[in-house]
Amino acid sequence: MTDETQPVIVQLVLRYDSNCVFVGLIKQETTIFWLQVYNLFAFFWMTCFVSSLGDISLAGAFASYYWARNKPKDVPSFPVLRALGRAIRYNLGSLAFGSLIIAIVKIIRVILDYLDKKLSTTNSTMAIYGKNFFTSAKDSFLLLVRNCVRAAVVNQVAGILLFLGKALITLGMGVVAFFYFSGQWVVDGIPRVELYYYFVPIILVLIVEDSEQNDGSPEKPFYMSKNLQNILDKKNEK
Repeated sequence: MTDETQPVIVQLVLRYDSNCVFVGLIKQETTIFWLQVYNLFAFFWMTCFVSSLGDISLAGAFASYYWARNKPKDVPSFPVLRALGRAIRYNLGSLAFGSLIIAIVKIIRVILDYLDKKLSTTNSTMAIYGKNFFTSAKDSFLLLVRNCVRAAVVNQVAGILLFLGKALITLGMGVVAFFYFSGQWVVDGIPRVELYYYFVPIILVLIVEDSEQNDGSPEKPFYMSKNLQNILDKKNEK
């Protein structure tokens, strides 16, 4: 192989300082830090966006069933996919904006949770020595720093105990699931909690909207079921 055909080898230079040199380009440590902050914010934003897209798809499917006059005849086929298509076509911008606000709130919440975790030992120091908040916070932090090995051991022991508790719960639920799905243990009416978690607030909004738009007359009959009409003391006039 001649010198002209030899590939060019680019060496990556790593230094244990504030600069990282690669391909003749220098990136300052502050720039890398803010890029990582941007990546973290984008992660929160995208997770909130995907979660909101799933929520609006389920809400659209529930609404399609609720507003169907003759159930299940008038319920459209593939309601979740249809609701997802409508959300992508008409509500994508609103979802992105709402997810942005939720992401900002979640980041603030994470920061507050971090501060709460770091300052959790402050009350103990205040109770022991009777010092003010800032002094107790400083003393508790320095105490953990001076005894970082002991604190790590205690933390690891607590983590192991919590893991054993989680494993025991998981094992117990696995045994229950085995007997239930194998047909050896039959229980009627076990709710799907995760689905009900989304269903309850959506159906509440639909009921209120139905009550405001309709009055039970032949021209404006209620869309709610007869059981809901009995619970809410409403009925459709014949």
